[in-house]
Order: sequence, then structure tokens, then C-alpha cells
Amino acid sequence: MKKITLLTCVLLAILLTVSSCTSKKSNPWLKSGSYLNYHLTGPGMEYDFNLSNLVIDKEVAFDWEMTEPMNYKGKLKMTEKALNETNHIENYFSDGQDQIMDDRTTVWFSKKLYNGLNDKKESELLIDGTAQKLNFKSKEKFKIKLDDAEKEIDVLYGETNTGGKFWILDDEKNPLIVKMEIEFTIELKSVKTK
Repeated sequence: MKKITLLTCVLLAILLTVSSCTSKKSNPWLKSGSYLNYHLTGPGMEYDFNLSNLVIDKEVAFDWEMTEPMNYKGKLKMTEKALNETNHIENYFSDGQDQIMDDRTTVWFSKKLYNGLNDKKESELLIDGTAQKLNFKSKEKFKIKLDDAEKEIDVLYGETNTGGKFWILDDEKNPLIVKMEIEFTIELKSVKTK
């Protein structure tokens, strides 16, 4: 009886270890109602890019605004199809735009792109219509301000064959772009959940 109980305990411990290693990370702070503040710098430009009225479900929707000197704002929704399947990221918007994205994402990687990065497989990536190859480089920690306190989050870091750099939240459900360096740099500075 003792041998069977010991064997059962060992098997249970192994199963719990395997399931915790294979389960995907979750970030409870990234949820509907969160407010995200990004800072963008590029040739001759610098401003904040803010997301508000965030709704995260099978689809993701938010209001966005670019601060001085741009002063643009609009609304955006990404469909479930886009969030699951696309390899196209869009970065440019017009003032007053109310857009539904069915074949591209913004601010988020699709699950397809996240899984390629997480599995260390080369992925085809379209950035504003330009084809690139994305490859995993490392897992890293990234600091943000969360409700006025500093927090370290887990990210996947990847680079493209054209020099693009991406830090993606290590969360299959919400692979948020935390930082991106292409012809400009955009970086998540703070998240407010209250």
C-alpha cells in the first residue's frame, strides 16, 4: 500500500510540474477597462499614444489618441479572425478613424505570430505592407509602471531580417506589443487598471 501511495504522489508531482511548464502565462492586469500609455519617438516626432475604453474578449477594441503635436484620435476594433490568424501589423492611422481590422492587428501580435515566436520558428511578418522574417532571440524581463508601482513583466524578444525589434508580452491570450523599434520606436510606459 505504501509503495502504491508513494508512486501515486510521485506521478501527481510530475503531472503538476509538466502542466505548469506547458500552461500559457496570464497577465490579469491586462483586462477590459485598462488604460495603456505608450511613448513614441521617431525622426522629427515625439508624442504619447494612449488606449482607453479597452475591451478584451474574443475581439479587442479601444479608443486611441495621439497627443501633441499630432492630436489625432479614433476608435479601433480587431476581430477574432485577425487576432488569431494574421501576420500583418498596421501602424498608421488617420484622425477621426473608426476602424474594424479583420486582416491585420495593431498594438497586439496575433496568436499565430506569438506562437511562431514562442516556438522559436521563423515567421513571415508584414509591417505596414512590407514583408519581413521574424525570429525569436530571447526571453526577457521588461519594466512598466502598473497603477503607480514598478512591475517587471515577461516578454519574448524577436528581431526581423531588416532590423526590426519586438518585445511581446509573453501571454498567448494577449500578446501585446510592449516595445517595437522599426522606423520609429514605441514603448509601453504605464498601465492603469483602476
